[in-house]
Amino acid sequence: MSEHDRAAGQAVPTQYVGGGAHEGEREAAAREIGAALAREREAQRLSVEDVSARLKVAAPKLRAIEAGDLQSLPDVTFAKGVMRAYARMLHVDIDALLARFQPPVAPVNEIARQREGSLNAAFDDRKRFRSGGAGGRWVWLALVAVVLAAGGWFGLDHIRQWIETRSSATETAVTEEHAAAQPTEPGTVTAALPPVMAAADSPAPSAETTPVSAAVATAAPASAVAAVPVVAPIVAPAAATPAPVPAAPAGAGELQIRFAADTWYEVRDSSGKIVLGGTAKAGQAVAGGGKAPYKVVIGNVKGVESMTRNGEPVDLKAANRNNVARLTLP
Repeated sequence: MSEHDRAAGQAVPTQYVGGGAHEGEREAAAREIGAALAREREAQRLSVEDVSARLKVAAPKLRAIEAGDLQSLPDVTFAKGVMRAYARMLHVDIDALLARFQPPVAPVNEIARQREGSLNAAFDDRKRFRSGGAGGRWVWLALVAVVLAAGGWFGLDHIRQWIETRSSATETAVTEEHAAAQPTEPGTVTAALPPVMAAADSPAPSAETTPVSAAVATAAPASAVAAVPVVAPIVAPAAATPAPVPAAPAGAGELQIRFAADTWYEVRDSSGKIVLGGTAKAGQAVAGGGKAPYKVVIGNVKGVESMTRNGEPVDLKAANRNNVARLTLP
């Protein structure tokens, strides 16, 4: 192979250097490379079979390389690899021609868009969160604020209910102690029996006992020891027993409450006086009244069968909260 032919095989127009050729230019470059390799092989008096044995490449593929027939080869990458090995074996420089096989260089901004939309970017949550800008962060912050506000409201509501329950229990205990310490007030259904004195159960000795005892003592023999005179015990007058306060009938009174279970209740009139109160048993009914308005507290709404005022029903369910009703009757 002459130096002129070698130079012609290596010459490359400047517009092809740097890649970016379309498909037609790639095929033209393949034909030039194949012709250069074929001329050099023939100059070195080598057959296609000799080259096939050295490169371990099938002879038909080598002939396709020399003919520039890229369609008969598996792909462009395979063709470039065989061309490089072929040229290295023959000591032919084809780097400038191979440069025409490079794919077109995409602009920098296009590459950035492709990388941003790639599979790796799709799975990068932090990058996607940052790319969302401040709007996405504000949405997350708003959601967190809503969750915290809901949790705080729920907790405060439970604390308030617990405080109300404790206050109701405390008021119940104080009211019962206050009611036990005060005398029975008019209008309150209370029945109390005073204890009976033991002395009242013992019969008082009769007036005739003393003379009989004295006569027996006189008739005794002189030698007998003088009998001690019998002294009649002094019986204290029986204390006046107050009559028990009769329970008001269920039909009497402005307010009437009938209970289906054990329930603590309290009704105060406008002066703050307790006109009804205590702990009622299942099946019990109470009635009473005073000066309106009334402040009513029912400790077990479910235990109240009915409550009326002058025959009209009182709605406890509207004031029910945690089975405790607090209402004012004007």
